[in-house]
Amino acid sequence: MSDEDETYDDEDFEEEEEDMEENYEDDFHDDDVDEGKKENNASKNDSNDNNNNGSSIKEEKITDDNMYVNDNITAQSNNNDADCVWEVADIDDCDFGTRIGGGGFAIVYEGYWKNKHVAFKTLFDPRVDEKLKREFMDELHVMSSLRHPNVVELFAVNVKPPKLFFIMELCDRSLYQLLHLTTETITIDKMIEMATGFASGMEYLHGKKPPIIHRDIKSPNILLTIDWKIKLCDFGLVTTKVTTAGTPAYMAPELLKNKPFSKEVDVYAFGIVLWELFSREVPWNAMDPRDIITTVSSGQRPEIPRYDCPDFIQELIATCWAHDASKRPTFKKIYRQLSEWTPPVSHIRDSVEGFGDCLEDLLKK
Repeated sequence: MSDEDETYDDEDFEEEEEDMEENYEDDFHDDDVDEGKKENNASKNDSNDNNNNGSSIKEEKITDDNMYVNDNITAQSNNNDADCVWEVADIDDCDFGTRIGGGGFAIVYEGYWKNKHVAFKTLFDPRVDEKLKREFMDELHVMSSLRHPNVVELFAVNVKPPKLFFIMELCDRSLYQLLHLTTETITIDKMIEMATGFASGMEYLHGKKPPIIHRDIKSPNILLTIDWKIKLCDFGLVTTKVTTAGTPAYMAPELLKNKPFSKEVDVYAFGIVLWELFSREVPWNAMDPRDIITTVSSGQRPEIPRYDCPDFIQELIATCWAHDASKRPTFKKIYRQLSEWTPPVSHIRDSVEGFGDCLEDLLKK
């Protein structure tokens, strides 16, 4: 694959460059994830055993009255949410390698943790203030509650400033890189398979109670394993109260107009990414963000691809990015529609001599 430090060359897409780099990860191995799951499960069992034995665990308060981290192997938020559990990382167990992305206050490195190849999303800036620490803890709270094959797995975390970082599942690259930085052939079957995995992950997020609205769905935040399995990442906007936060090219009209929104904004973004997948073009490329706001708010959308794009995908794209949020389908319906798709049966028949020319076979009838 291309160099890990590769940046995006399209100057017209420069405003989104930092967001895209932040989500680029490399060299995923399924065995590593299986090993990580075993270690995490073992950590949870150890924690449960300690609790059952009545042993006391020293806790260190971080930045929020409802958030604590202990000095044992595991930690969890003090909000009665048993799913929010993570392993506390020891900096001595971490071997940081090459920088593979970053933007703003975060930098992403590949490296090793306990002999496992992982990704480190770091906040190493010593000037990290309370606001950034709060954002870090909010994203941690979300990620630690997620367990799904189409969501990037969180392995461990260090929450002691200034060296705050997540240790996460390492993927091969982003969907953005596959579509726009390579010329690799992607079959319709593979595109629908990826879209199905994407929808499955989103159905899981929206099925949580309360639903998790990602708010930052875009191709740079959709990662791929070495075998092209979809992994959702970057949950930094889940808890933000800023309506206009996000990347304009993927934002629903209600967000662009700073109006109240619901989980349907993720469906709109899914429609944009689905269009991007089948058109292999950057949405609203080279357009100024202010022009995107005007264009999308007026009801205009990119031209839906026709060539090599199944009819049901064309219809799905159009319904996902409907101007009226109430007319957009749920991810449960989207997932069912995608997973039930089967390739059309070819009308070209085999001749007695072998696989012959279609017109020739027809003339022989």
